[in-house]
Amino acid sequence: MNGKQYDMEIQIFHNAHIATLEEDGVEAPAGAAHRRMAASAPAADPHGGGDDEESTRDESLFILQENHKFKYSAISLLFSVEDHDDVDYDTQHMFEEFFHDMELEKHNPTVEKIHFGYMMDHLDWSHRWIYKGSKTIPPCNKYVYWNVIDAIYPLEATTLSLF
Repeated sequence: MNGKQYDMEIQIFHNAHIATLEEDGVEAPAGAAHRRMAASAPAADPHGGGDDEESTRDESLFILQENHKFKYSAISLLFSVEDHDDVDYDTQHMFEEFFHDMELEKHNPTVEKIHFGYMMDHLDWSHRWIYKGSKTIPPCNKYVYWNVIDAIYPLEATTLSLF
């Protein structure tokens, strides 16, 4: 990021054409959840004004999710052992628990559960880069809606060594 490499990156992909959700008892494509979220999600006003309902809508997310070419959305999180941002205790503890739950110290562990939603709630969504791109692994599918979180999160050296 900005010419600097960090110790680790987690990329989270969502394929809206595979996942489904139940909405009012009817199975619907998961993309519908993205559109609903996009239409109601608060977004920073780049012009610094406006508190009306329309200014809180993340237009870029809404437009991209309406475009059916976008089959994937992705979130990128960056981590560093030494060169990370200051985060509150709850966020730091949440990441420690998140990695601990993966049981990285075991060979081929069977992980019962990972508190993924809890992690997502602790991310700083107000500062991120959003762009249209592709997957970073073959076949490098086009039409990925990327969200790169601006924060560099702390990572313990022992956790990094387990990866």
